[in-house]
Amino acid sequence: MIGFALLWLPLTDVVAIDVVVLGLFKDRAVLRIEGQQHLLAVGETSPEGVTLVSADADGARFRIGDELQSAPLGDHISLTYAPPQRDEQVTLTRTRQGMYLAPGQINGRSVDMMVDTGATFVSMNRHMARRLGLPYRTEGKPIRLSTANGDTTGYQLSLRSVRIGGIEIGDVEAVVNDGDFPEVTLLGMSFLGKLNIEHRRDGTLLLKQHR
Repeated sequence: MIGFALLWLPLTDVVAIDVVVLGLFKDRAVLRIEGQQHLLAVGETSPEGVTLVSADADGARFRIGDELQSAPLGDHISLTYAPPQRDEQVTLTRTRQGMYLAPGQINGRSVDMMVDTGATFVSMNRHMARRLGLPYRTEGKPIRLSTANGDTTGYQLSLRSVRIGGIEIGDVEAVVNDGDFPEVTLLGMSFLGKLNIEHRRDGTLLLKQHR
C-alpha cells in the first residue's frame, strides 16, 4: 500500500560563471559565457543559464539565477549563483499482477527490483548479494528475519548507491536474506522514504526526488 512519503532536499550547489560582452545590438547581444560565444535575443537563455533582459548600444542587461547584471561593451563579469533546483522523477507502470517493477542499479550494477512500501529496507536474497559482490556475512549485522517459510538469518548492511532512472541515493540500508527469498529484490522504504511518491489515476506510480 502506498501511503507514506518524505521529502529529501540536499544542499544546493553554487556555480561560478564568467560573462564577457562582445557585441551589442538593438535587443540582441553577443556574450562569451564560460568560454562559449552566444548570440542572444531579449528573453533568450543560454545553456549556461544566462537570460538576456535588454540590450542596446549602451550595454546589455542579463539575469543569472536571481542576480540582475548590467555591463557595457567589453566588460567582464564573474560571479557565483545557485542554479534552479531540479526534480528528478521516474514513472513506473503497474503490471497485470498489480506490482510496480523498477529496473535499476545497486552499486552501479543492473538489478530488477519491485516496489514494496511494506518493506523497511531494500531486501534481497543471498544469490543477488553474491552477484553484486556484497560482503554481507563479514560486514553485515546479523538479524532474524520472519518469512512465509519461518524465521531465518539475515544481514543488515549499507549499499553505496541505489539508482532508478535518474534518481540516485547513496548509503541506502539493505537486508540480505541468507536464503532464496525474496525472488525479486524489493525496493523498500530505506530508498522510497527519501522520495515523494504519487499514485496517479492512470495506475502509474510517480517517484520524485528534489534536487
